[in-house]
Amino acid sequence: KAQERAAPAHGRTGLDWGNLEFFLELARTGSLSRAARRLGVDRNTVARRVAALEDELGTVLFERGPQGWTRTPAGDDLAALATRVEEDVLALARHADAVRTRMAFPIVNQSIGAPSLRICSAL
Repeated sequence: KAQERAAPAHGRTGLDWGNLEFFLELARTGSLSRAARRLGVDRNTVARRVAALEDELGTVLFERGPQGWTRTPAGDDLAALATRVEEDVLALARHADAVRTRMAFPIVNQSIGAPSLRICSAL
């Protein structure tokens, strides 16, 4: 009997993981304009995505002021967690790139001249 696939994390938590990228950039820069510029989007997009994340979590992550956006204690906590998530996602992307590179450029077995592929069992 085939096992059922687990529901995607988005379905279980109600959290749009994509909003974390916008949150992190705003947390790092403290400015909608700088975050938008670094992300290549409009500043309203950054504000909308961060507001959506706050709604999803049911908490205020930033205090909005004339000098920029300042993280609340909840925003500080989430920034630490989201940074770890980002590091793991980047590590996964690097791993996938390395696997693709190994598959695209197989090592040639010198003794018989035939390609010898390395397969990563971690995927």
